Amino acid sequence: MDGLPVVTSLEFMLNLLAILVSLVAAAFWVKLIRRIQISSTEDRGWVWIFMAVIMILLLNISGVILLFSESEIKIGTLNKIFKFTIGEISLLSTLARSIIAISITIGSYLLLRSINNERGFKFKLAPVIPVAEEGSSVAARFDLTSGASYLIKEYHGAKYGAVDVFLDLVMHNEAGLYITRKYPPKLREDLGLRKTPIFWLSRDKDYEYTINPSDFISLTEVIKEFIKKSDKSVVFLEGIEYLIVQNDFDSVIKFLESLNDSVSKSNSKLIIAIDPSALDSQHMHILERELKEFTIK
Repeated sequence: MDGLPVVTSLEFMLNLLAILVSLVAAAFWVKLIRRIQISSTEDRGWVWIFMAVIMILLLNISGVILLFSESEIKIGTLNKIFKFTIGEISLLSTLARSIIAISITIGSYLLLRSINNERGFKFKLAPVIPVAEEGSSVAARFDLTSGASYLIKEYHGAKYGAVDVFLDLVMHNEAGLYITRKYPPKLREDLGLRKTPIFWLSRDKDYEYTINPSDFISLTEVIKEFIKKSDKSVVFLEGIEYLIVQNDFDSVIKFLESLNDSVSKSNSKLIIAIDPSALDSQHMHILERELKEFTIK
């Protein structure tokens, strides 16, 4: 047909590539937004940024249509003719660019407000510095192999629990990282931990050492950075049941698998405390398969 552009032209292929990249970006943003807790008006900045991503996609699509703006295009076997004018496509392109500029501006402003308060960045995690507690004169009671991830089952009324294993290790020259559902200042006082960093799994944004239970990215980053910085360490994760309730079992398993891979390449140990009565037998079986069970004697 006269006037029909060559569809294999470089410009056409670049436009198709731009559309594909925009689709991938939109898919990633959908996954990201599903993982973000929108708890305030300022947090909706994420949604405005996502709108800009969608507008970029539409703008790229309009770029392809613009290539055919002076042509009549036959679609399939329908014998239906579509014709576009430069003016129509230009208007659509201008509208899309305007929406993109507005969305990014509003989104950036709201996100800036959401991470700023009188203390600074409320979502910025405090740096984790591996440091050992003062050594104990009593011989170590528990012996765990470095590079392994352990599952310790907690039973009501038991004389010793997973926390006793963790305390035994950190009191014998191992840097510890404690992640828990319990309020850290009270826990630190009860256990006598002076130097060990303790993070609180909570949605409370007022406490400095808090990690949102749905924020696996930050949780993973804190643990992996700690492992990288330490020569010999132990990570104690207490609150798996809470993570499962706040998310889902599959997400928690993927998170543990990622941690297990990092621990296996390090001189660190990972201890996971679990209440067997809180999970069904199938989920317990999966945890037992992924982690090395440690029985306290």
